[in-house]
Amino acid sequence: MNTPTSIYAPTHKLGRAMQHMQEQGKRPCFRIEGIRITMASSTSANPGSLYIKDDNWDYIGKINTMGYMTISYATRITEAQKMIVQDAIVNPEGTAMANGKKTGTCCCCGRTLTNKLSIELGIGPICRGYWFPDSIEPIEATTVREPDMPLSTNPMDTLDDEYVVKILAAKYHELTPQQKDMFVLEVLDNTTKGAGL
Repeated sequence: MNTPTSIYAPTHKLGRAMQHMQEQGKRPCFRIEGIRITMASSTSANPGSLYIKDDNWDYIGKINTMGYMTISYATRITEAQKMIVQDAIVNPEGTAMANGKKTGTCCCCGRTLTNKLSIELGIGPICRGYWFPDSIEPIEATTVREPDMPLSTNPMDTLDDEYVVKILAAKYHELTPQQKDMFVLEVLDNTTKGAGL
């Protein structure tokens, strides 16, 4: 596992989010506006730093553990992209959500957002749980059945998609890395069966 030692641990929010991902055994890649941001391995010349690359994986520059950005190939990045990277350093979750709302694609995994709540938030519950575990909002007790809806004998019929996503996100956050992988496979399997695929 390529986790920076405490000396090289990032102090900025994007670096901490990516380090958290590495600690979960993942290889994080933050994708935004034609830019890919990855974390240097612990054996690299820049442990704890983040590498900035373009969509072709060509090197552009790096972000050190303090959050300072150095651009080596200015022709590969626009001023607008630089500003977005700077925003991501300070507020990665907000930047990811804003970009996800704009593009319909998750910055954390690169997949198209399909769930209604994920589209509204700009990020899916699984990526949000992995990347930003402290931001998962607690589930609030709500009545999801409209007054004019008939009562059902099946309690699952009274749940809406948003409520189910919140439940899944909260459960996912409490699992170990191995349990998380199994949980994702189980959810995907049930989703596929439910869709008749």
